[in-house]
Amino acid sequence: AHGDLGITDYMCTTLACQPRAVSPTKFLNSVHNAAAGYWGMATGCMQSSMALSAFDCSFANGLLEALALCTCNGAPVLLVGVDIAATGPLTSTNDSVGQLAAAMVLAPIRTERARAELSWSVVPGPARRRSLRCDATRSLASNAMADALPLFEVLARQDCEPVCMPLGENLALCLQWAFLV
Repeated sequence: AHGDLGITDYMCTTLACQPRAVSPTKFLNSVHNAAAGYWGMATGCMQSSMALSAFDCSFANGLLEALALCTCNGAPVLLVGVDIAATGPLTSTNDSVGQLAAAMVLAPIRTERARAELSWSVVPGPARRRSLRCDATRSLASNAMADALPLFEVLARQDCEPVCMPLGENLALCLQWAFLV
């Protein structure tokens, strides 16, 4: 939701106390898209990437961006959402707890690996977050990426109930799954 807050805390503390002691590597890693850049270099991927932050609605906004890119470009998109707990003074502004990462590939054309089809829409008004059904997912509900968890519950249960998640105070992303036999 906010990038690597451990590095952000290090940067703020070091700049306040010993500005000349800032590690160049940690400074590089403080850039919000550092993880995407490292992934691209490690895999040799030359495709575009982006980093997005939208506080508690980061996963939903990232999913909307990925869906729009997949639809407009007609190409698969890898969506990765990650959040870790804040450290130091940043804990007073960020209540995300624990670590959570989620990833999915969205493709515009059904392949033999497809397990479900997704239809989506953006609707006006706030969305109420869906209650989590599984003990394992409920234990992660305080993480900023927790909006991903109802999607994985739906996929695991092959539940056709729609999932709506807030994009902000006045918009929601609504998803409907159709499972393939």
